[in-house]
Amino acid sequence: MLSKIAKEVSEHPGTMWMPIISLKREDAARLGYDKAESRKALLSSYAMETAQHMEIPWEQFRWYAAFHDKGDHPHVHMVCYSADPSKGFLPKQEIAKIKSDLAGRIFRQELTEICSRQTQRRDEAAMAAKGRWNRSSDSSEKQPAKNSMSVSSHR
Repeated sequence: MLSKIAKEVSEHPGTMWMPIISLKREDAARLGYDKAESRKALLSSYAMETAQHMEIPWEQFRWYAAFHDKGDHPHVHMVCYSADPSKGFLPKQEIAKIKSDLAGRIFRQELTEICSRQTQRRDEAAMAAKGRWNRSSDSSEKQPAKNSMSVSSHR
């Protein structure tokens, strides 16, 4: 099977894109992307969007990936192209979108946890400020007003 894919890729007359997706080993382990299966699931779930960014009709989109578990950065080498050599275009802004989308998916759980902690801190700060405001307004109601004038009649 691998030799068939290698032949297909080497003989393809159209444009090919060969991205590399790499993480630091500790990030890959912490986020669950230290195994080929999890990387494959990530890329498979994003394949249709990748085809759209590359302006390749889904039924013509071809992609292959090889997972390399080497050194400090496990990574994936990809090959993406259209079965129709006349199809496919990848402007720089679409490359940026692909990178951003994949980073968002890879770090989604961490980003969700960060947002959750920020919301909790914001709520705690708001409650503390409300408590100070309430204590401040309670104490000002109990004190007599300063600079009040008293009117008395002298006869």
